[in-house]
Amino acid sequence: MKKKLVISAIAATALINATAQINSPSSEGYYSRALHMYQDKNYNGCIDQMTHLLEMNPTAQQREEADYYIAKSALAQGDVNAVDLLNSFLENYPTSLYRNDVRKSIGDYYFIQNRYAKAYAEYKQVDETTLNSSKKDDYIYRKSYCQLKLADYNDAEKGFKQLCGSQQYANSSNFYCGYIAYVKGDYNKAVSYFNQVNA
Repeated sequence: MKKKLVISAIAATALINATAQINSPSSEGYYSRALHMYQDKNYNGCIDQMTHLLEMNPTAQQREEADYYIAKSALAQGDVNAVDLLNSFLENYPTSLYRNDVRKSIGDYYFIQNRYAKAYAEYKQVDETTLNSSKKDDYIYRKSYCQLKLADYNDAEKGFKQLCGSQQYANSSNFYCGYIAYVKGDYNKAVSYFNQVNA
C-alpha cells in the first residue's frame, strides 16, 4: 500500500512540474508549449510561441530549435516562404543535427510540386543512415521516384527493390519495378512484378 502511495505521489509531482513548465512565462515555457503545439499539428501556435521565444534573448540551442520548428511549421502549412526558411537554417547552422531532416524537407517540398530534378538534388545530399525507419522508407521511395521521372532507371530500380517488402510502399514499388522492366524490354520480369501488386 505504501509503495502505491509513493508511486502515486511521484507521478503527481511529475505532472505538476510538467504543467508548471508548460504554463511558465520563461523561455522554457514558450519552448515547451511550442513543442506540444507542433506535435498537435497546431503550426500557427508553434510559430507564435517560438517567435516569442526568439524575442527573449534565447540561448544558442534555443535559437536553433526555434528556427527549426518555425521553418518546419511553415512547411507543414504550405507557406510560400518555407523553403527560404529551411535554406536559411542550413546557412545559419552548418553543424546542426537537424541538417539531414531539413535537406529531406526541402526535397519533399519540391517533390510535392512535381519538381523532380530539384527534389533529387536535395535528396542526394541526405545521409539516409540518420533517418528513422518510416522516414527512411519515405525518403527512398521519393528519391527513387525522382530517379524514375529523370529516366535514371537503374538507380530507381535499386531503390524500389529495397521497398518491395515495405508495408507502406510494397505495391507502388512492385508496380514501378515492373514498369522499369517493361521499359527495358524485360516483359517476363515486368509481369512478375505486376502480379505482385495488390497480391
